[in-house]
Amino acid sequence: MNDLIRVIQKDHEHIESLLYELETTTTSPENRRALADHLITELERHLVAEESYLFPAVRSHLPDGEAIAEQAKRLRAAAEKSMTALENVSPAAARFELSLTKLTAAVRKHIHRQNETLLPRLRNALSAQDLHELGKQMVHTKDIAPSRPHPTARDRQGVPLGLGNHLVETVRDALTGNR
Repeated sequence: MNDLIRVIQKDHEHIESLLYELETTTTSPENRRALADHLITELERHLVAEESYLFPAVRSHLPDGEAIAEQAKRLRAAAEKSMTALENVSPAAARFELSLTKLTAAVRKHIHRQNETLLPRLRNALSAQDLHELGKQMVHTKDIAPSRPHPTARDRQGVPLGLGNHLVETVRDALTGNR
Protein backbone atom coordinates (compact mmCIF):
# COMPACT_ATOMS: atom_id res chain seq x y z
CA MET A 1 0.00 0.00 0.00
CA ASN A 2 1.51 3.32 -1.08
CA ASP A 3 0.39 6.17 1.08
CA LEU A 4 1.36 9.79 0.52
CA ILE A 5 4.33 9.59 2.88
CA ARG A 6 5.76 6.46 1.24
CA VAL A 7 5.30 7.90 -2.26
CA ILE A 8 7.18 11.06 -1.28
CA GLN A 9 9.94 9.14 0.50
CA LYS A 10 10.37 6.84 -2.50
CA ASP A 11 10.64 9.90 -4.76
CA HIS A 12 13.20 11.42 -2.41
CA GLU A 13 15.31 8.25 -2.51
CA HIS A 14 15.21 8.17 -6.31
CA ILE A 15 16.11 11.86 -6.57
CA GLU A 16 18.96 11.43 -4.08
CA SER A 17 20.33 8.57 -6.17
CA LEU A 18 20.25 10.77 -9.28
CA LEU A 19 22.04 13.57 -7.43
CA TYR A 20 24.66 11.12 -6.21
CA GLU A 21 25.17 9.78 -9.71
CA LEU A 22 25.62 13.28 -11.11
CA GLU A 23 28.07 14.17 -8.34
CA THR A 24 30.21 11.06 -8.58
CA THR A 25 30.12 10.08 -12.24
CA THR A 26 32.84 11.38 -14.50
CA THR A 27 31.59 10.77 -17.96
CA SER A 28 31.01 12.51 -21.27
CA PRO A 29 29.20 15.86 -21.36
CA GLU A 30 26.40 14.19 -23.32
CA ASN A 31 25.87 11.61 -20.56
CA ARG A 32 25.93 14.33 -17.88
CA ARG A 33 23.34 16.26 -19.93
CA ALA A 34 21.14 13.14 -20.10
CA LEU A 35 21.48 12.59 -16.33
CA ALA A 36 20.68 16.24 -15.61
CA ASP A 37 17.66 16.13 -17.90
CA HIS A 38 16.41 12.98 -16.17
CA LEU A 39 16.87 14.66 -12.78
CA ILE A 40 14.96 17.75 -13.95
CA THR A 41 12.11 15.59 -15.23
CA GLU A 42 11.84 13.66 -11.97
CA LEU A 43 12.04 16.82 -9.87
CA GLU A 44 9.41 18.65 -11.87
CA ARG A 45 6.95 15.79 -11.65
CA HIS A 46 7.62 15.43 -7.94
CA LEU A 47 7.16 19.15 -7.29
CA VAL A 48 3.92 19.38 -9.26
CA ALA A 49 2.51 16.38 -7.39
CA GLU A 50 3.57 17.81 -4.02
CA GLU A 51 1.91 21.12 -4.83
CA SER A 52 -1.26 19.29 -5.78
CA TYR A 53 -1.57 16.98 -2.76
CA LEU A 54 1.08 17.38 -0.07
CA PHE A 55 0.88 21.10 0.53
CA PRO A 56 -2.91 21.37 0.49
CA ALA A 57 -2.92 18.62 3.16
CA VAL A 58 -0.25 20.47 5.13
CA ARG A 59 -2.25 23.69 4.98
CA SER A 60 -5.44 21.93 6.06
CA HIS A 61 -4.16 19.63 8.78
CA LEU A 62 -1.21 21.31 10.49
CA PRO A 63 -1.67 24.39 12.66
CA ASP A 64 1.40 26.04 11.11
CA GLY A 65 0.69 24.56 7.69
CA GLU A 66 0.44 27.85 5.84
CA ALA A 67 3.87 28.96 7.03
CA ILE A 68 5.37 25.56 6.19
CA ALA A 69 3.86 25.64 2.70
CA GLU A 70 5.14 29.17 2.07
CA GLN A 71 8.65 28.22 3.17
CA ALA A 72 8.52 25.17 0.89
CA LYS A 73 7.33 27.39 -1.95
CA ARG A 74 10.47 29.54 -1.57
CA LEU A 75 12.69 26.45 -1.62
CA ARG A 76 10.89 25.14 -4.70
CA ALA A 77 11.38 28.49 -6.44
CA ALA A 78 15.13 28.29 -5.81
CA ALA A 79 15.23 24.72 -7.11
CA GLU A 80 13.25 25.66 -10.22
CA LYS A 81 15.54 28.61 -10.94
CA SER A 82 18.49 26.21 -10.78
CA MET A 83 16.66 23.64 -12.94
CA THR A 84 15.99 26.25 -15.60
CA ALA A 85 19.61 27.43 -15.49
CA LEU A 86 20.85 23.85 -15.70
CA GLU A 87 18.53 23.05 -18.58
CA ASN A 88 19.77 26.01 -20.61
CA VAL A 89 23.53 25.51 -20.34
CA SER A 90 25.96 23.12 -21.99
CA PRO A 91 27.27 20.40 -19.68
CA ALA A 92 30.79 21.36 -20.80
CA ALA A 93 30.38 24.91 -19.43
CA ALA A 94 31.47 25.89 -15.93
CA ARG A 95 27.98 27.29 -15.33
CA PHE A 96 26.61 23.75 -15.64
CA GLU A 97 28.48 22.65 -12.51
CA LEU A 98 27.54 25.83 -10.66
CA SER A 99 23.86 25.36 -11.52
CA LEU A 100 24.07 21.69 -10.56
CA THR A 101 25.62 22.58 -7.20
CA LYS A 102 22.88 25.13 -6.46
CA LEU A 103 20.18 22.67 -7.48
CA THR A 104 21.68 19.90 -5.38
CA ALA A 105 21.80 22.12 -2.29
CA ALA A 106 18.19 23.28 -2.72
CA VAL A 107 16.89 19.77 -3.34
CA ARG A 108 18.76 18.24 -0.42
CA LYS A 109 17.48 20.97 1.90
CA HIS A 110 13.94 20.29 0.67
CA ILE A 111 14.30 16.53 1.18
CA HIS A 112 15.87 16.85 4.62
CA ARG A 113 13.20 19.21 5.94
CA GLN A 114 10.38 17.07 4.65
CA ASN A 115 11.78 13.74 5.82
CA GLU A 116 12.85 14.91 9.27
CA THR A 117 9.97 17.12 10.32
CA LEU A 118 7.10 17.53 7.91
CA LEU A 119 6.28 13.97 6.89
CA PRO A 120 6.21 12.55 10.45
CA ARG A 121 3.90 15.37 11.53
CA LEU A 122 1.61 14.79 8.58
CA ARG A 123 1.48 11.04 9.24
CA ASN A 124 0.19 11.83 12.74
CA ALA A 125 -2.35 14.37 11.47
CA LEU A 126 -4.03 12.31 8.73
CA SER A 127 -5.84 8.99 8.78
CA ALA A 128 -4.32 5.98 7.02
CA GLN A 129 -7.20 6.09 4.54
CA ASP A 130 -6.59 9.77 3.72
CA LEU A 131 -2.86 9.12 3.31
CA HIS A 132 -3.56 6.19 1.00
CA GLU A 133 -5.98 8.18 -1.16
CA LEU A 134 -3.58 11.13 -1.40
CA GLY A 135 -0.77 8.73 -2.33
CA LYS A 136 -2.82 7.27 -5.18
CA GLN A 137 -3.66 10.73 -6.43
CA MET A 138 -0.04 11.85 -6.20
CA VAL A 139 1.17 8.87 -8.24
CA HIS A 140 -1.45 9.61 -10.90
CA THR A 141 -0.51 13.30 -11.03
CA LYS A 142 3.17 12.44 -11.42
CA ASP A 143 2.24 10.36 -14.47
CA ILE A 144 0.66 13.34 -16.23
CA ALA A 145 2.76 16.18 -14.77
CA PRO A 146 4.94 18.35 -16.99
CA SER A 147 8.53 17.25 -17.33
CA ARG A 148 10.07 20.71 -17.59
CA PRO A 149 10.12 23.64 -15.18
CA HIS A 150 7.48 26.27 -15.83
CA PRO A 151 8.41 29.12 -13.45
CA THR A 152 5.35 31.26 -14.19
CA ALA A 153 3.01 28.37 -13.47
CA ARG A 154 4.24 28.22 -9.87
CA ASP A 155 2.07 31.25 -9.13
CA ARG A 156 -1.02 29.12 -9.66
CA GLN A 157 -0.96 27.91 -6.03
CA GLY A 158 -0.60 24.20 -6.51
CA VAL A 159 -2.78 23.71 -9.55
CA PRO A 160 -1.15 21.15 -11.84
CA LEU A 161 -0.45 22.38 -15.33
CA GLY A 162 -2.85 19.83 -16.73
CA LEU A 163 -3.14 17.19 -19.35
CA GLY A 164 -2.88 19.65 -22.24
CA ASN A 165 0.64 20.68 -21.24
CA HIS A 166 1.55 17.05 -20.69
CA LEU A 167 0.41 16.14 -24.20
CA VAL A 168 2.34 19.01 -25.76
CA GLU A 169 5.47 18.01 -23.84
CA THR A 170 5.05 14.35 -24.76
CA VAL A 171 4.91 15.24 -28.45
CA ARG A 172 7.87 17.60 -28.13
CA ASP A 173 9.89 14.98 -26.26
CA ALA A 174 9.04 12.31 -28.83
CA LEU A 175 10.20 14.59 -31.62
CA THR A 176 13.43 15.59 -29.87
CA GLY A 177 14.16 12.21 -28.26
CA ASN A 178 14.25 13.70 -24.73
CA ARG A 179 12.27 11.01 -22.94
